[in-house]
This record gives sequence, C-alpha cells and structure tokens, in this order.
Amino acid sequence: MFLIPEYEDSTSQRAVLKRFWPFLFEAMLEGWVTDEEYWPENRTLEMFLKSFEIQMVAAIQDLAGDAPLEPI
Repeated sequence: MFLIPEYEDSTSQRAVLKRFWPFLFEAMLEGWVTDEEYWPENRTLEMFLKSFEIQMVAAIQDLAGDAPLEPI
C-alpha cells in the first residue's frame, strides 16, 4: 500500500498514476525478485496495468499512530 497525492476526479487520478507508475512497478517487482536482471525491460504503463491490480482509495485510517499523518 502506498500513499499518493490527493486527486479530484478520474482525470487527475490518471495523472497521479502516470506520475508514479514507474516507481510502483519497480517496488512491486522488488517484492517478487530482487535481482533486476529478471525484471522485464522496456516497461510501460500498459504492462504495469496488466500485471497488477490497482486500487486507488480516497481515504485511509491510521490506527497505530499517536500523531496524525502529515503530507510531505
């Protein structure tokens, strides 16, 4: 699970995904196999979307922290 910037609608949601998909793709691949030699080359957004189920939700709840979450 990753925290992403807020978005207003499906257009801005898509913009957030376009901005962060390379990082997300690599993070997910790293979870499968750490040797980058086995990662697919020439990764694309379409490949990312076919490889992973993406769920973007509007809110989360921090049940463990004493201090509220703050944006970076």
